[in-house]
Amino acid sequence: GYICMKLVEQGILDLDKPLTEYVSKDSIEKLFLFHKIQDNRFYKITARMCLSHSAGLPNGRYGYVSINFDPATDMHYSGEGISYLQFVVEHLTKKDLETLAKEYVFEPFGMNNSSYVWTEERFKDRTSDSHGSAGQAVVFVRKTLKPMASYSLITNGEDYGKFMEGLLSKKGLKKETFEQMWTVQSKAKTNFLASMTWGLGMGLYETDLGRAFWHWGDLGTTKAYMIGIPEEKSGLVLF
Repeated sequence: GYICMKLVEQGILDLDKPLTEYVSKDSIEKLFLFHKIQDNRFYKITARMCLSHSAGLPNGRYGYVSINFDPATDMHYSGEGISYLQFVVEHLTKKDLETLAKEYVFEPFGMNNSSYVWTEERFKDRTSDSHGSAGQAVVFVRKTLKPMASYSLITNGEDYGKFMEGLLSKKGLKKETFEQMWTVQSKAKTNFLASMTWGLGMGLYETDLGRAFWHWGDLGTTKAYMIGIPEEKSGLVLF
């Protein structure tokens, strides 16, 4: 989300331009979907919809990538929407996600322990086990060799805390850009997420201390949560 808003400020990415106008239909079918576009609603999907999880795409793929509701009419968390946006952004910039993250996030924020790609020398001896519900250690390490925006980030509490601090101090982006990220873009109307609201790249909800932005991760034996309250300039990162 942060990287995309950098590209918006630079005039490289338009949040409301259909993503099929950036990449050829043939490339999307061969290199991302791996099948023909079979639903014309796919041509309506924009970066704003992907970042706010309102594109109608599923969370993960099982062969055919379906569209589960009319774009911009509902909200449901979609890792596939984030992957599609990554594909388009990499095409636009001619850089992969890891390169973009280093340029726009990791290096400016001093995040020296973060990567979207596993390397043995950096992470082999520094990765913790995850744990089951009874407290037992579960050896699980996802060694992703290709950067994937929706799931391959390797980081630690200190580094993500630096990112949180940067968000709260509005580092690297215009004030109005952060305000747009923290403005409700979509709202879930159906399924178990009903009433959840989303901004650009992160969830939102109102608290007694002001509007909060948040995100979570859950792979069963590994879980994460972050929340920031801009008006308070306070936040929490929990792994």
